[in-house]
Amino acid sequence: MGTMIEFKGAGGQTIPAYTAMPPSGSGPGVCIGHDIFGMGESQRVLADLFAANGYIAMVPDVFWDIDPKTTTDDKGVETTSYRETLDTDTCFDYFRAAMDHLRGMDECNGKVATIGVCFGGNLAFLSVIRHDADAVATYYGTRIQDYLDEAPAIKKPVLLHMSEHDHTYSDADRDRIVAAFKDSDYVTTHVYAERHGFAHRLVPEPEDGDAKAVSHARTFALFGALKDT
Repeated sequence: MGTMIEFKGAGGQTIPAYTAMPPSGSGPGVCIGHDIFGMGESQRVLADLFAANGYIAMVPDVFWDIDPKTTTDDKGVETTSYRETLDTDTCFDYFRAAMDHLRGMDECNGKVATIGVCFGGNLAFLSVIRHDADAVATYYGTRIQDYLDEAPAIKKPVLLHMSEHDHTYSDADRDRIVAAFKDSDYVTTHVYAERHGFAHRLVPEPEDGDAKAVSHARTFALFGALKDT
């Protein structure tokens, strides 16, 4: 459904992004934070899903100016990611610029929500704390626990979709996050008995349940209010 575009960062950088338009041609914007492996097919598929449901969906490549690092485990399996080369603050600057670009589009109704998977879940979480997201849904953000001291700044609705036992954060950190928002007026946490990646994995694993459909349905229910403007 979408195409690659370029938009300008706050420092004048030219940043690539995948953008998918809704069938109506207009609607709220949804800025999508990609995972630690970079902008790939799974995030483009996610953008297409949100576009099909009435949103202008954009996945900025926040790793556009850094190189990944390839590591080999003790079994000889190579993994390439940006984990050791990224700078979160710089990535968030690019993500924030993408939100501003979306909000300024003629086709956008002025509302911009954010979602993020894995590393991108951190950016989505920060977007309601440090910028002006109108609604947020994070999917197993890997470092939410590191930003809990900034959580009092949240004044818009947030969904935290979390894996019950996630290899990217400990069970203790999961419990800290859930406890931090137990009485929140803005943040709702949902913990799913699924593995990390359940909401954007392209090929379902045998143990995958219905968390992908359930979590997306909850996100669409939250974001639907942004259409009524």
